[in-house]
Amino acid sequence: MTGSATGRKLPSSSVPAAIYIIRHGEKPPEPDRPPHGVDMHGQQHDDSLVPQGWQRAGGLAGLFDPAGGMFRNSLLATPTIIAVPDYGHPSKHRTYQTVLPLCLKLSKQPTITVEVGKELHLATWLLKQVDQTILVCWEHDHIADITTALAPFISGGVVPGPWPSSRFDVVVSLTTDARHPGSFLCAQVPQLLLAGDSTEPIPPATPQQP
Repeated sequence: MTGSATGRKLPSSSVPAAIYIIRHGEKPPEPDRPPHGVDMHGQQHDDSLVPQGWQRAGGLAGLFDPAGGMFRNSLLATPTIIAVPDYGHPSKHRTYQTVLPLCLKLSKQPTITVEVGKELHLATWLLKQVDQTILVCWEHDHIADITTALAPFISGGVVPGPWPSSRFDVVVSLTTDARHPGSFLCAQVPQLLLAGDSTEPIPPATPQQP
């Protein structure tokens, strides 16, 4: 999906400064088979990240709050709000765990928002966070639902389509569009935190043929 400058706009003083969307870190490839997920205390728990996912979580703390404020990519900024889904048991879920090192570094608590599947409600909430910089950590199957819900306010850039199950290494960046106040430009920022991370963007959704 490619953004369009003809989309809806909010008043330029009434939008978030930026919205960043990431997938949680690496998870067990198969239930009940290694590598297993481990919780923050090192106990096996297959709703949790695998060790590589915890490594990514630590890397994200540096990516979004770098030493000396020197960001690797000019589109990035330190979030003022860090949002995760509502699962009812956040400390043992991958989205919460992925942002936990960053939250600890910033002395913040993750904001528990809505259940997965209610991305339209999430988008409505996001647009109300005026002047805030928001990092959203979500399940990959529903990230496209978030960008679809925000699409009327995306004025340009290439919006990723369905999220590949193998990709954990992309930040979807929505930053305010100076040419079209009240709307956002979409970009994909490669994390490049771990061996095997790619610079290739996630392809946009293929338009359906009539």
